[in-house]
Amino acid sequence: MANRKIAYKYRLDTKMKWYGYCDFENTEIKINPTRGGLINTIVHEEIHRKHPSWSEKKVIEESKKVECRMTIKQSRDLLDDLINKINLNKIYELKGEKEFLESQSEKYE
Repeated sequence: MANRKIAYKYRLDTKMKWYGYCDFENTEIKINPTRGGLINTIVHEEIHRKHPSWSEKKVIEESKKVECRMTIKQSRDLLDDLINKINLNKIYELKGEKEFLESQSEKYE
């Protein structure tokens, strides 16, 4: 059986005490942009999402390696991607995910 890609929702949470949090149960990644280290936090939480069985120590080590190899363009693209995901979540909440996806699919038929 092939692994099914699970869609995660992305949210900003300025009240959260952590830099970020990957909530496997609710398929949600929360990022606190006020804590600093935003690029590393996004990379770190994405690694958690992709490798849920990895220890925190291993995720920290890998996220540092990934971040150190990133170009400025890759960092900018990562931030742009997060902004797009957060904006898409807001549209889902306002319009409803099913209705939004249906309206988008009609544009391309």
